[in-house]
Amino acid sequence: GVHVLGPKDEKTEIKLFGTANDKETQHTGINFDKYENIPVETMFQLC
Repeated sequence: GVHVLGPKDEKTEIKLFGTANDKETQHTGINFDKYENIPVETMFQLC
């Protein structure tokens, strides 16, 4: 099969994601500048 993108629907995009100035929509993402400083706990156990 072939994946074909549908036409851009600006009204739906705004409904789902808001706008950059929208105070009611939370705009978050990964801050890659701090990515290396994120604490990660790992555990290893031999079976």
